Amino acid sequence: MRWKAAGDCCGPRACTPFPGRNTLTSPTANTADRPDAKSPLSGPEIVPDFEAALTRLCAIARRGQRVDSPLYNPSEEWIVARMPIFQDLPAQQQSELLAEAQALESEAAEANAAGRASSKVWPETVFRLDNGGLAFFSQLGVVRRPDLTQYFVEGFTRNRDALAFSEDNQRLFTDGI
Repeated sequence: MRWKAAGDCCGPRACTPFPGRNTLTSPTANTADRPDAKSPLSGPEIVPDFEAALTRLCAIARRGQRVDSPLYNPSEEWIVARMPIFQDLPAQQQSELLAEAQALESEAAEANAAGRASSKVWPETVFRLDNGGLAFFSQLGVVRRPDLTQYFVEGFTRNRDALAFSEDNQRLFTDGI
């Protein structure tokens, strides 16, 4: 039995041969042997220079911070000292942050009414709590832009929610890595 790539199959375990046919479809098979089968959902070719540069970058990242770096297991004091704690700020800066917060709340209400997410939740500040803890907002996940998110995953297939990292972008980013 021979597997062909088409990109529209639910996988080899779910496929069964049709009577009179000797081929099945597999989304993971290579389409290089079938130039006529290039699907618009096929991922981009991998640019070898980009892959090598990305591999080098990942190797550096896996090594982590140098032991003498201030970012290597920083103490709680080091982290807190770099936080803009609202209660410790001058009154003028507190007023500016509160005004920014009001503007962000208005923007969020407007965006919500239009069925969109807000661009930011709160100004960059931290609040000291009565129990001594600190409270802050994470900006992650506020706005997701699937039209801007690009994926570089071997075998990635394009879909309506995501873009593959194109060959042109791979070449462009190779020098920057």
